[in-house]
Order: sequence, then C-alpha cells, then structure tokens
Amino acid sequence: MLIIFTIKQPILELWTLGINQAKDAGIANVDHAHQPGQEVDSRKADATKAIDDEVQKVNIQIDKDKNLDNDAKNKQKADATDAAKNAKQMINNAKDAQDILDLIPTGIANIDKSYVPGKPHTDYVPLPTIPVHNAIKDFNNGIMRTDTTIIYDNNYKNVRSGFEDGINGLTAAEKSSKVYMAGYKMAVEGLSGMKAAQSIDKINVSDLSGKSAEFNAGFNGYLAGLKAAMKDLKKSYDNDSPVYKFTYDKGYAAGKKQAIKIAHDDGFKQGKDSKEMPKLKGYSKEYIEAFRQGFIKRQNLESKNKTFNVLADSGIYVHSSGVFTKNNRVRKMKKGDKFTVKNVVLVDGVTRYYINENEYVTSDKNLVG
Repeated sequence: MLIIFTIKQPILELWTLGINQAKDAGIANVDHAHQPGQEVDSRKADATKAIDDEVQKVNIQIDKDKNLDNDAKNKQKADATDAAKNAKQMINNAKDAQDILDLIPTGIANIDKSYVPGKPHTDYVPLPTIPVHNAIKDFNNGIMRTDTTIIYDNNYKNVRSGFEDGINGLTAAEKSSKVYMAGYKMAVEGLSGMKAAQSIDKINVSDLSGKSAEFNAGFNGYLAGLKAAMKDLKKSYDNDSPVYKFTYDKGYAAGKKQAIKIAHDDGFKQGKDSKEMPKLKGYSKEYIEAFRQGFIKRQNLESKNKTFNVLADSGIYVHSSGVFTKNNRVRKMKKGDKFTVKNVVLVDGVTRYYINENEYVTSDKNLVG
C-alpha cells in the first residue's frame, strides 16, 4: 500500500534553508583552507640575500686562514663571487616558489666549495706583525731597528736631534716635542755625569747616589774610557747607549794624553839604566812610541857629546849601519881608543852610538865607557 506524505509549506521552507546554509559553510571552509602564497619576486629577493650572506661568511673564513697567501685568498674569493653570481642568475630565472627553494641550498653548496683551507708547509713564512717599539727607550739603549713604523721613525729622528743639540751645548729648540726633549735631557744629564767624573778627586762618590740613569752612564762612561786609555789604549764599550759612548770617548781622549805622557816618562826613566828597551807586549803603538821617545831622550842626555873609551880587550868594530853585520864593518877600534857620541839611535830595541857619518858603535857598558 503506497503511503504518501504531504510536507507542509513552513517545514519545506525550513528544510531548504538548512541545505543552503550547509552549502555556504562548506564553500567557506574550502576557501579558508587555501592561503595565498608569498609573491615570487619577494622569494627571489630573500633567496638572493641568503646567497650574499653565504659569500660574506666564506670570505671571512678565507681571510682568517693563516695558511693561505694573498694570491690564494684572492682566487678563492673570486670563485665564491662567481658561484654566487651563477646562483643568483638561476634564482632570477625561476618560475615558481618551489624552484626558488630548491636552488638556494645548491647555490650555497657551490659557494662553500670555493673555500679550500690552506695546508701549513715548511717553506711558508707568514708576514711578520710589526711590533710596537719605544723610540726613546731604543735610542737610549743604542738599538737600531728596521721593522718599524713611520711614527716610530719620526720619533727616533726627533729624540736623536734633541740629544745632539744637548750634547753640543745648544739651546733646546722652540716648541720642541716630548721625544725631542727626552733626547735633550739625556744629553744634559750625561754631561753632568761626565763633569762629576772629571772632578772625581774633588767630590764624594756617595753624593752621586739617586742620580738618573743617564747621569750614571755619563759618569761611568768617562771613567771607563779614561781607564782603558791608561791601561793599553784599547777601546772596549761595555754599554751601547749614546751617552755612555760619547762620554767614554771623551774619557779615552783624556786618558790617552795622560797615558802617552806616562809612557814617555817611564821610557825616560828606563833610559838611564838600560841600553835595551823592554818589549812592552800588549801595549798600543802609540804607547810604545811614546816610551821609545822618552827612552832615547834619556839616552841622549846621558851619552850625547860625551867621550867614551873602548874597554873591551879585543877592541870593537865600527859599522856603517846601526844594524851590525860582518859585511858592514868599517874599521876596528883598539882598547883605550876614544870616541865622542854625536847621537844615540834605537835599532830593534837596542841603542847604538852614532860617532861619525855612517859610523856606529855599540853602547854596551861592558865594552865602552
């Protein structure tokens, strides 16, 4: 039996409304599920920045590598730049977002390949780093450097200029720099020390305590030079400072004059009792010459213009030279013969009497007197 239901109008309208609402809600859910993607141009810009950032990172790694020389660093940086250029070109030509995303890691990998760490090897010597030196201190210590900067060289020049002006007794330059004045002060203090050393017999050495290093260098330098000259006239610097060397030379010059005088006086004394000059080993030529002159001078005072007798039983020979040989015998003088000494000469450390032109005889007191 067929049963037919009749839907009244109000119910039909409600049912139709429900269907329409469900339809609209479904469409809204579908629309909400689809979110618009980032624009391709914006993605390309972000990708390009990522490529540039990677190049910068790789360049920093290259610069820090101490086992790479400059040529190798420049080559690797250029390779990184080329790899970045190729990556950016491919990104720029990409059609959609996925292509761009795929190209970024590939570009970064190619850039990273550009950096090849250097390997240390025995013949590689890294460029030295120029150390920071003190020009004033170096000058005062007598140190000359080559691994210096322009500022250091100017300071060294100025401190030396100040020292030279001070050591020569000049007035300090107007508007002088601190380094100039440092050099000037070195000289002034050094000269004060030298002056004290020159008056060592008039001052109390204990009064010199607490003086500056430059004062002490001048004091000690002068006395060291004086002592060296008095001993053997051989220079020997124990200190390389300009103050010490300058005052040492001054002391040496003063000591040399004294040493020469002493040598002459000693030779003069020796000449009274001996006809043969001592060897004087270890002494300078200047000292020996001064001694010789003193020795001969005394010999002449003792013998010149005096008359001597031949004492030797067998007589003595007269030679044509102060160097006696059988071949230069001129004649023979018998015991008791007399002769007058016109001069005394020194031959190989031994004195000879010069009695006439080209005639020499012995000065041995056992043979003549």
